[in-house]
Amino acid sequence: MQLEINLNLSGNKPVKKVKESTCHRFIVDNFLVDYRKNSYIYQLKIAKKLFAIIPDFDFWRWVSHEVEKVYTLKDFLHPDKVRWLQTKNKKRKLDMRPTKIYDMSSDYFYEVEPSKKKPKTKLDFLNYEPDED
Repeated sequence: MQLEINLNLSGNKPVKKVKESTCHRFIVDNFLVDYRKNSYIYQLKIAKKLFAIIPDFDFWRWVSHEVEKVYTLKDFLHPDKVRWLQTKNKKRKLDMRPTKIYDMSSDYFYEVEPSKKKPKTKLDFLNYEPDED
């Protein structure tokens, strides 16, 4: 069964589709010191369990820069580590940007007067009288 996950990496960019198997391989490749020394299939199974806990590929990409590499992914299945990963996921989702405050006072609203046509010919240019405010 192949499941496609839609990722919206930023608000303006188009949605990118990533397969779930790609996410599992990413976890194994980026979190292990040397995946060749361990059983790769066993590590993939653990990666599937981790991805089932937090099924957000963007989170795994983000947290891969903050975590030291380990020898086996089984370390992440410990209840304390799972709780730590879930807390990191909640922190990542927080929006810490300051909220914008818009002043809607009547000072900013004014009527727009239609502008006069600009001169197109030389004679219009000589006779042109702009409005001075």
